[in-house]
Amino acid sequence: MFVVLANATFASYFQGGGHWTWLLQYPLGLKQLGHRVFWLEVMRSTDNAEADSQAVRNFFQRMAKFDLEPDAAVLVTPNTPMRNVDQAKFHGRSAIELARIARDADLLWNFWYALEDPFLQQFSAPRFY
Repeated sequence: MFVVLANATFASYFQGGGHWTWLLQYPLGLKQLGHRVFWLEVMRSTDNAEADSQAVRNFFQRMAKFDLEPDAAVLVTPNTPMRNVDQAKFHGRSAIELARIARDADLLWNFWYALEDPFLQQFSAPRFY
């Protein structure tokens, strides 16, 4: 099963170690059970390009420690939840790749209601909130 986990709190709350470890149980557990997992992180822009870039780098560095970096992306948007990909800055995957991931997903687990319509409509898979 291909599971997409969408969240809007990891990249912007890097200092929250307990928060990180609590949410990491999902991708790590699903992978251990043999599922393919993709982490889609939505981050509200701080309107400071350097601060946003540092948060994205921190996110990917932490994900790399758990071998999750290759299957992750960060979308920096002016607003969360994310509705419109045209307003997002992509890190880790392109808009075309994310559309394919959305189309191929068997399940979307939408933590914190990170995604909303119209982008959410790209997922035809069942959704958990």
